[in-house]
Amino acid sequence: MRTTTPKLNISSPFHRKKKKTSQKAWVPSYLSEWVHPLSTEDGDLWASPFFDKRLVAQLMAEGFLPIATRKMLLPKLHIERCVISWKDFHISKSVRKKGKKWNMSVNQDFDGVVQGCRTQHGISWLYPSIVTSFKAIHNLAEEGLKSMIISPDGKLKGYRPVRIYSIEIWSCETGQLVAGELGYTVGDIYTSLTGFSNEDSAGSVQLAALGMLLQQQGFRMWDLGMDLEYKKKLGAHLMKREIFVEEVRKAREEGPDLILKCSERVNIKGILKPEQNRQPIPIPTHTEKVTRNKDKNPSIPEKVHSQVQNNTKSTQSRAASSNNNNEVKKKQKIKGPENSGNDPIGESNGTKNRQKSPVSVHSEITM
Repeated sequence: MRTTTPKLNISSPFHRKKKKTSQKAWVPSYLSEWVHPLSTEDGDLWASPFFDKRLVAQLMAEGFLPIATRKMLLPKLHIERCVISWKDFHISKSVRKKGKKWNMSVNQDFDGVVQGCRTQHGISWLYPSIVTSFKAIHNLAEEGLKSMIISPDGKLKGYRPVRIYSIEIWSCETGQLVAGELGYTVGDIYTSLTGFSNEDSAGSVQLAALGMLLQQQGFRMWDLGMDLEYKKKLGAHLMKREIFVEEVRKAREEGPDLILKCSERVNIKGILKPEQNRQPIPIPTHTEKVTRNKDKNPSIPEKVHSQVQNNTKSTQSRAASSNNNNEVKKKQKIKGPENSGNDPIGESNGTKNRQKSPVSVHSEITM
């Protein structure tokens, strides 16, 4: 008699073979009310009418790269992402020689970088609504905007800061801003959003210097978004979406929380020098892997936070009440059926509060 081996049932859609993951499945359930796919096919664009900075940060923390139209937020999750892992990172000799003409800084001129991008590329997708959200996150500086870490079953596990940076390249001769980019970090992954260059070779030097800075300060991966030829010359390769999403999850939940630093203008020649001759660059701040904060966090939706806090208080209150009741019964030798009336919450209400997750109350939130 012929027998067949039962197939392993893996619940995660990212590990299924031969079956395509529907576009809708890439959005976590707790965000599904706010973000909708633009296609029923296996596309890479979603849409939302909301530009709230908390939603933007949460999408970044889930691996989406937010772009926009005038009225719609368009989170993008590429089918293949162009990334650099440092073993393949390459800087040409010609770029190294040109570095002395420019200085580099981080977070010194956000508005100037935005204007430079608009001047070179037109408005493109940098519409006022999304720039306002970016700047609100950027202005939080090293503190960042704490995104929620939600488990697959809807439980709040902790928080991970999302930080938005402006990278500036300054001419040593004129002191003017000649190149730069906007980017953001989640854990130990840095993502480039968009950039500009208005001086010959300044853009190539900026990318080389930024790559060196990220490598020196311990970042594990550099996400460059869509695939373009100049990125491959730096050593970039393509990473499939399911693998990229898993790498972002590791950065969000397990990796170190790194802060990109270069507060003073530093000559790029020094950044690009071989390690033994390189001038010192400010080291990053390492914070604990996952922030578990019992205090109110202004970066997450108010009602989600309130519900989580109430769940904790309800459980603590029930436990304390139960202990007190047991002590009183022992001392007074009271006999009789158990009475739930001493529980200030009540068994049924307490159970509901304990089981209710941020996902189940998400419909109550007004962005």
